[in-house]
Amino acid sequence: MAPRKFSVTSSVAICCARWAPDVAQRRLNRLLRPRSIVFVGGRHVASAIRTTRRASFDGDIAVVNPTREDIAGVRCTPSIADLPFIPDAALVALSPERSIVAVGELAALGVGGSVVISSGFREIGAYGADLEIRLAEAAGDMALIGPNCLGVINQFDGAAVFGDDVLARQVAVPGAAIVSQSGAFMIGIACVERAFPLGYAISIGNQAQIGHAECIEALLDDPRVKAIGLYLEGLDDGAALGRACWRAAKAGVPIVALKGGDGALGSQVAQSHTAAILVESAVWRAFVDRFGIREVSSLKALVETLKILSVGGVSRGRRATIVSFSGGLNGQVARAAATWGIELPPPLPDRAEALTARLPRTIAVSNPLDLNLPYTSNTGASLEDEEAIADIIVDLAEGVADQVAFILDVPPSGPDRLDEPWLPAIRAMTQVRDRLGVPAIVAGILPEGLEPALRERILADGLVPLGGFAEAIEAMGHAAALAIADHGAGPCPELLPPLPDAPVRTLDEQAAKAMFAAAGIAVPRHIAATPEEAPIAARSFDVPVAIKALSGAILHKAAIGGVSLSLGPNEVVRAVTRMQSALADHGHDLAQILIEEMVPDPRREIILGARHDPAMGIVMVVGAGGAGVEAHRGTVHTLLLPLQEATLEHALADLGLTEHAAMRAAATAFAAFAVAHSETLETAEINPLILTASGAAIAADAVIQLRDIEGDPR
Repeated sequence: MAPRKFSVTSSVAICCARWAPDVAQRRLNRLLRPRSIVFVGGRHVASAIRTTRRASFDGDIAVVNPTREDIAGVRCTPSIADLPFIPDAALVALSPERSIVAVGELAALGVGGSVVISSGFREIGAYGADLEIRLAEAAGDMALIGPNCLGVINQFDGAAVFGDDVLARQVAVPGAAIVSQSGAFMIGIACVERAFPLGYAISIGNQAQIGHAECIEALLDDPRVKAIGLYLEGLDDGAALGRACWRAAKAGVPIVALKGGDGALGSQVAQSHTAAILVESAVWRAFVDRFGIREVSSLKALVETLKILSVGGVSRGRRATIVSFSGGLNGQVARAAATWGIELPPPLPDRAEALTARLPRTIAVSNPLDLNLPYTSNTGASLEDEEAIADIIVDLAEGVADQVAFILDVPPSGPDRLDEPWLPAIRAMTQVRDRLGVPAIVAGILPEGLEPALRERILADGLVPLGGFAEAIEAMGHAAALAIADHGAGPCPELLPPLPDAPVRTLDEQAAKAMFAAAGIAVPRHIAATPEEAPIAARSFDVPVAIKALSGAILHKAAIGGVSLSLGPNEVVRAVTRMQSALADHGHDLAQILIEEMVPDPRREIILGARHDPAMGIVMVVGAGGAGVEAHRGTVHTLLLPLQEATLEHALADLGLTEHAAMRAAATAFAAFAVAHSETLETAEINPLILTASGAAIAADAVIQLRDIEGDPR
């Protein structure tokens, strides 16, 4: 599936406005938890029926096909109108045009929801996008997942409306859910991942109607879901997803996400510095920070984090006690723990004394602990002594640990019984969990370090089975970070609404500065003049001046010779002549010139920028500015609007500007300006905002681009 770019013109934005949320949400619940399913299509639906049966589905099944007597042992009904019952869910496997017709008939019949697995829609271009709009219109208030997806597996209830032949089996509760734009990821997790209580696997594809937000809302109605994972390649409606994630945080259901499809933002109407330095990854990070989403580094880390959260629950804090049988591994573990913000405190002093007395002299009391015990012992603790191992770990962790993990590889079971010496350590972890009341984790050193059957036994004992120490430590770090998060408290943060498509016009610099000055941002003293008037006008300033080509048609004036700085009165004539020649070489006339005083005693240059984003509303940047701002991306912060004070403070602290009152005031005023003009604003930029020796913050250059929205008085 091609990566999905941010686009307000997608069918999601077009169709959601006509989708009645309350009705469709109830129908989505029918689709996720069906008691009856119809399959519409040819031989391809046979594999889907096999998956449904493999999931132990015991409800009614029907197949619609006008030319076959039966498919996969189910007698075919010639048309949707002839169905003997009104199904909760439908799977449609037809060509795009025929899928549209079938979806309309299913909606008219009162079906709860449909999964359209067919491709050939928006992912192929404009023609397919039109088909997708028609598909969503045909669905009306019926819940629609897809197209270009695989659908739903519900392993809590033993149901599947899924377009491929995969492993599906009922799981114990509680568990997790994953909502993914990638169907291949769902196949891999369902067929390969073991000892993972995955209640729902939902592949949503193109999201013609239902996206991640709607799925989260429906999953939150199921108390068996303790954590939700997301795989996203693009995002159409940040506000909807943000509200759903905030509701999840309020309900105590963590959201964990893996973001794919990274790249530059879509249509850059404004060739401004702000547009150049804003990238999708930075916008996404600002979004997850605002709405309490935990972002993971890989698909495996997503699965491992969901295991901890659904089996062990959210950690109480960042402290962890980690035990292994390898001193070399412990060095790697300590390094990884620091990376993911996990604290490894030593045992309490009295417990350290008890450990020293209990352990052989060859074992140093530490965290992580290398529990290098002998296999057997007549006088002390050994690897076969489950009780002694539990006592050691409890002494190490009690009062100082919010999570406990034992990391070890176990040989496969077999006639040689090579696994048996390692099993008491695993069994000891059940005692540790019960005695300490914290998540207890058993992880392999390598991803394959615990064979599948052993992982399933570990899970059945209420422990968290993880594969690979690196992914395990990352997952523990995310669980720890969630423990101290305060998301979900208070009202949900807002995002500004997206703009409709419209032509964009660029204000000239004088008009832009007038708007910024009205918003409370300081600008240099300036005057507009013709080239002939410029020398005389410049003499009215008693300080060096800058002259700039004044035209809304020229965005980057300096790049084509349209700016000349630090001029005395006698230098203006020659500078104007040079500017006329330089602009003529680029096809521009010099009709108007902006003359303004140079900012005195400049000390630092900052950029303040804001840009319309079709998924997030208005996105703001603040960071190191000047002509080479693109080279300073590492010192540019991306903020969502309306502005949250804490995010601005973090940005100013990183820039070393927390004590600069004028800088803070300018950034706050700039954000307020962007919010006030959000109904038309395409781009606003001050670059540079010059910070002076006297503590002032002055907008030396300004760009504003507005969309000409029909009916807008401006």
